Amino acid sequence: MNKSFGVFSVVLFLSIILGSANASTLTSNATVDNQLRIYLSTDDSVQGVYMGDHSQMDNWFVLSTYTSNLVTGVDYYLHVWGIDIYGPSGFIGEFSLDSSDHTFVNGSTTLLTNTTDWKGNTTGWGTPYDTTLDDYGPNSTTTTWTSFGGVQGLTDHSAHWIWAGGGPIGDPSSDNAYFSTQISATTVPVPGAIWLFGSGLIGLIGFRRKSQQ
Repeated sequence: MNKSFGVFSVVLFLSIILGSANASTLTSNATVDNQLRIYLSTDDSVQGVYMGDHSQMDNWFVLSTYTSNLVTGVDYYLHVWGIDIYGPSGFIGEFSLDSSDHTFVNGSTTLLTNTTDWKGNTTGWGTPYDTTLDDYGPNSTTTTWTSFGGVQGLTDHSAHWIWAGGGPIGDPSSDNAYFSTQISATTVPVPGAIWLFGSGLIGLIGFRRKSQQ
């Protein structure tokens, strides 16, 4: 009886420990001059699940926060749709994962806006992305936005203002920009296998006890 309970306890403990590492939480702090809509997708050609928006045209200088839970073993794409109303066009933000179950395209659990780790265009997701994005520099030195006091809430001011379209700041032909970056799973889900293994052990224990009666 004690041996059976001991084996069961070990199996249950392993199941709980391995099953608890079943997700990362993605936190996005971002803004667009002027409007932002953010989505999480498992396919780069599909817009994805709506996470939130920042639509206050005159409040672009304040970061908005969006969170979403990721599933272990699943790869994602973070999609940002930026809409400029007039004047300067720009997207800036910082993004983080609370566990190493997933990593951003830079191999880290943190990511800033830049022209290396993000793709973008003016036509939508899943279509050919621009070879290069427009880089307007970091929040700390970009005169276009620092002259307005910069963005409030950034913890890392080396995040760059970026845009898509290949035109100058405020080019009316690039009023809409679509950005994408990949989030890759690093952990393979195992709870199902552990429970199957545990069930087998429990079955063997039950069979042994019955045969001893």
